[in-house]
Amino acid sequence: REDNRPLMVNCQLAIDGTVDENGCIQFIPGSHKWGLQEHERAQTSFGVFLPGHYREREDAVPVAMEPGDGVFFSALTIHGSGPNTSHRDRRMNTFAYNVTGNSEGQCREVLRGRAL
Repeated sequence: REDNRPLMVNCQLAIDGTVDENGCIQFIPGSHKWGLQEHERAQTSFGVFLPGHYREREDAVPVAMEPGDGVFFSALTIHGSGPNTSHRDRRMNTFAYNVTGNSEGQCREVLRGRAL
């Protein structure tokens, strides 16, 4: 593409409140500027996984949300959530807004199942 407009934008809308203990979403600031990163498809759940060095980064920013809160982000932003270690639910609605003609391989689905 000749411009820098994103091909896909995600929105996560909290049904339940999220905090660190129940695995709130985390983002690596500025990672949308790095372009599409190497990753692998999950074998047992929806999503993709990045190599471990992304999950071990200390600059990941957790985003706690109250029910009804939402967050919009580029599909290129490295994001994910840790395991739910609490007895609280962690339900989210995820919406992906795609431009016409965006094909698989240009942007990927939400990361799920592993901490960053």
